[in-house]
Amino acid sequence: MYRRTAAACAVLALLTLTAACGTDPGHRVETAPARDLADRECPGVDATARDLPAQDGAPVNTPEASALAAAVDPPKRGTGANAAYYDVYSGLIVDQPAGRVALCVTDLERGRAWRAAVAKAHPEVDVERLDLYRARWSQKALDAARDRVWRDPKQYAFPLHTLSGDGTKGLTVGTSAEGAKSADFRKQLTENAGGVAVRIEATGPVEALGGDPKRD
Repeated sequence: MYRRTAAACAVLALLTLTAACGTDPGHRVETAPARDLADRECPGVDATARDLPAQDGAPVNTPEASALAAAVDPPKRGTGANAAYYDVYSGLIVDQPAGRVALCVTDLERGRAWRAAVAKAHPEVDVERLDLYRARWSQKALDAARDRVWRDPKQYAFPLHTLSGDGTKGLTVGTSAEGAKSADFRKQLTENAGGVAVRIEATGPVEALGGDPKRD
């Protein structure tokens, strides 16, 4: 999935591939050469990404970045046109900054190969707008870690309210105030995560459709 700026969308979609919010065909953003930012981790939302065109009074993604993000088509669980890069893909941020796309990968060489493949398959998009950032964990690694942690919630002495993943921070588990303080609970979660870092936060229960705890 890729993430989109809060200014451009009402919802931050970290792990779900969706169409870009909207575009203004008349707006164009000047481009600079693609960058391989090996010394920089996958970024959060940049303030400059809020400098976006407006449509009906609301900010929307730029057409350049929207088209590029759709061409990159980040895979989820090994599906999609670019499934071969599922093991290195970590995240995608549209208009980071405005007119550019940040692609977060665990292997820059594979990331460059991905960018070249996008350029070949989609000559209509400007891959010079695609910047590579480094990530610690791929979506494949995060998906596997979530599966292991979530496999049997009843094994834990404390509830799993929420479970989410991030290519830089690892897994974040929401639990009770008592669970957030438990060293044994933290150890058990870390062991089940299989090498992916685990952060624990005290949260209230979050009900999803069907009454199950929320899992991103």
